[in-house]
Amino acid sequence: MYALLEEAYKVYQQEVLQEGKLHRRFANDFANLHSYIEIESEAEAQLHIKKITAIYELLTERMDLVKEYFTKDQFTQEDCELMLHRFNTQEPENSPSTSKPQVLGYFTDQQIELITDFANKQDLFKKKVSQEEFKALFAGTLETPLIANHNGLVACFLNYLRDEQYLVYPWQKVIADKQMICSKSTGKSLTRENLKNALSSFKSSHGVKYLPFEEFIKQLKVKEE
Repeated sequence: MYALLEEAYKVYQQEVLQEGKLHRRFANDFANLHSYIEIESEAEAQLHIKKITAIYELLTERMDLVKEYFTKDQFTQEDCELMLHRFNTQEPENSPSTSKPQVLGYFTDQQIELITDFANKQDLFKKKVSQEEFKALFAGTLETPLIANHNGLVACFLNYLRDEQYLVYPWQKVIADKQMICSKSTGKSLTRENLKNALSSFKSSHGVKYLPFEEFIKQLKVKEE
């Protein structure tokens, strides 16, 4: 973890402190840059993903720690260990757990309309979903969970949106934490592990590229404002 956090520290010093880059853009770009690497061992790949997910959460959810440690003249191994310990064991001061919901994704009204129409035509969910429900889903405020007809298909669709950076990096975590999507077969909320496994299984049986979603993404980009 130290090597990755030390790199994040150096990038933060350069891009945020010196060049004035937005913190949100810095965090997203850093996570995206390290998301796709060539690792032959599946165990090593899973460990890397776990580290990057944790670092993204640290950069976005604990800005108090980032500002305290990343503004220092140097970032040592001891700093790294203290930073991670506080991240794992302490809630941020003046930031109770009732903070604003974590957003899942960002879309224009036209894009929401397009997503709603496409998702309903593809029968992604057990019942037809309204535009207001999709807005609440992406805002992280959906109270009544959507029921997925096919976990893998829904996970693949959301992953396509993430690949184009419409969704936040830890999209699986947001959905799981908020319990916003349920499995049709079990009636239970999908966990991060459920979503990850469903996506992996779907890609294994349907291939890396899924034509209906490939074409939809092209249409979605046209609706960007």
